[in-house]
Amino acid sequence: MIIEVWSDFVCPYCFVGKKRLDAALALISETETKADIDVHFRTFRLDAHRDNYGGINLRDSLAANGYQSAKVDKILTVTAALGRDDGLEFNLDAVKPTNSTDAHRLGQYIRTISAVAESDYMNRVFQAYFIEGKVISDYDVLVELAVAAGIDESQARTILNDRTAYLDIIREDEKDAYEVYFDVVPHFLFDRKTALSAVHPVEVYRNTIMRALQNEEVG
Repeated sequence: MIIEVWSDFVCPYCFVGKKRLDAALALISETETKADIDVHFRTFRLDAHRDNYGGINLRDSLAANGYQSAKVDKILTVTAALGRDDGLEFNLDAVKPTNSTDAHRLGQYIRTISAVAESDYMNRVFQAYFIEGKVISDYDVLVELAVAAGIDESQARTILNDRTAYLDIIREDEKDAYEVYFDVVPHFLFDRKTALSAVHPVEVYRNTIMRALQNEEVG
């Protein structure tokens, strides 16, 4: 079965959603499913036109988008609590808002090499952005994360330096997202039959996967 996941690296809910999906998949043994599960991570940029990091922190970025101080405080408090629930200590004061396009382009390339490497890379990008305070539009940062996930350094740089590489895949993912239609990310689509948006408990993901597999086998 295929699980499609639309997400963005600058979305904290996407980070938590991926962590919970990974946990759900770890609970499903091969003997239980009798089937292969392919997780297809797809791009959905929350702001495709955002500039690269220019020195503005997350609080000021939210304020610049029209959020009042009390609203910003609430967003940051809720987000921090969401992370802690899953053992993620979000360092929101260190987050450096930036464009995520290049991070996605490199991720799309890594998928052509290994789905395992892609998942590892994604976790590292999320960690770099939300916990380590790194600029995930910086090519040196992205190459470092790719190499840590097992990708050749020179090839990673080649992909990044070609500004059009895998951009067509990103646009196709986003076009497909609008055709599927959903209000928020992360968005999970199980064999194009069952959908879940936003963040859910691990058991919800596990049960949804199991039901989808059973329907597949019955059908």
